Amino acid sequence: MVARAAFERALALDEATYGPSHPTVAIHVNNLGSVLRDLGELAAARTAFERALAVAEVTYGLNHPTVAIYVNNLGSVLRDLGELAAARTAFEQAVQIFQTFLGVGHPSTKTVQANLDAVIQTSGASPDTT
Repeated sequence: MVARAAFERALALDEATYGPSHPTVAIHVNNLGSVLRDLGELAAARTAFERALAVAEVTYGLNHPTVAIYVNNLGSVLRDLGELAAARTAFEQAVQIFQTFLGVGHPSTKTVQANLDAVIQTSGASPDTT
C-alpha cells in the first residue's frame, strides 16, 4: 500500500504541474497501474494502463517503444481478466513495435513474445500465420 500511496501522490503532483495529458503523467499512471495489478485491482489497473496508453499514443504516435510498453502492460491485465483475445491483440501489437524498433533478439521483444506465446497456448488458438 505504500507504493500505491507514493504513486498516487506523484501522479497528483505531476497532474497539477503538467496537466493530465503529459508524458510524465503517463509514466506515473502506468506505474500506478502496475501496483494496482499487483494488488489484484484489475479493473482499476486496466483503466490506468488505458489512460497511460492514450497519452503515449498522442505524444509519440502509434508505433513507438513507449507505446509498446504500455500496450504490453494492458495486455497483461487483459490476460489476468480472462480477456484472452484482447490480450493477444495487445501483445501482437507490442511485439510488432518492439521488433521494428529494437529487433527480434532484444530482451523487451523476447519478453512480449513470451507473453503472446503464453496467451496463445492458454487460449488453445494457433498463432496467426499471416
